[in-house]
Amino acid sequence: MKENNIHTLCVCPRCADIWTDKDVCPFCGCTMIRTKYTQDDEYAAFETGVESDQFDNKIRTEYVYGNPLYSDAEYQRRLKQEDEEFYDSSSSVPRCPNCGSTAITTGQRGYSVIYGFAGSSRTVNRCGNCGYKWEP
Repeated sequence: MKENNIHTLCVCPRCADIWTDKDVCPFCGCTMIRTKYTQDDEYAAFETGVESDQFDNKIRTEYVYGNPLYSDAEYQRRLKQEDEEFYDSSSSVPRCPNCGSTAITTGQRGYSVIYGFAGSSRTVNRCGNCGYKWEP
């Protein structure tokens, strides 16, 4: 287990929500479980082709499913609320198309080892939560 890592992934045993370094679930108020995984593990898995849903399912399988606190009703309620917030067309707040986070930064694409400076002046959005990049 990775100790003292400020980027530890935590999971809620009741609604299966996954956050970084949270003591209490922002959705249902349950005490979070600190996992052995970090954001670096998540990024490394993503770079090897593992989708974030697959990685999250791995965490939920290890820490949530089978836990006596787990509630499928709370899990489904959380998913429904997240979908409603993600697809809320009345909101003018930009969201990440990958995870729905509002922690978005906009900047230049930058230098690439493969392409050099070609296209480096193009603007891209970056998600502060999952790292996903896309053009505005």
